[in-house]
Amino acid sequence: GGTPPGRSRGVVPLVLVLRNMRLCLTHGWEAKLATFPYLHLLGSSQVTVRSLAISVHLSLSFSQGVVFHAVEVGLPDLDVQLGCTSSFSLVVLSALLRIFQASLQDQLQRQMQRMMLQMLRHESGKWNESIWRRLQSVVPERLISRGFDWVRANIPPEGLPI
Repeated sequence: GGTPPGRSRGVVPLVLVLRNMRLCLTHGWEAKLATFPYLHLLGSSQVTVRSLAISVHLSLSFSQGVVFHAVEVGLPDLDVQLGCTSSFSLVVLSALLRIFQASLQDQLQRQMQRMMLQMLRHESGKWNESIWRRLQSVVPERLISRGFDWVRANIPPEGLPI
């Protein structure tokens, strides 16, 4: 048993898969049109994201520690509940929401991917500088390599569902 094709001996590629996640956002809002018809809308909304699937691609290596390469977020399933101060506001916003729902889903998907990757890279950089560097100075590379070999042997390349 050598190293499988596409897998460097010193680097362990991993995929962390998160499925069926839920997220709920609640907020108040106000919208004013500065030109005719001079609408002024007030209200609140609750956006629930259901069945969210996220795949995080990362690698482990003795020299670099944890490195995040990519985050993939599935198209979110949205449920939007509007609370408006007037029936007219509710009708207008419901119509706009139906028109722009696909665009809203796409925008949320891209923002989540970008923000999660940015956050993971920032946090792993701090972890690598503090914890991983300290671990490297105390634990021999051959022992860490054995741990990496165990990971390679026991975790499939397509990832672990959580």
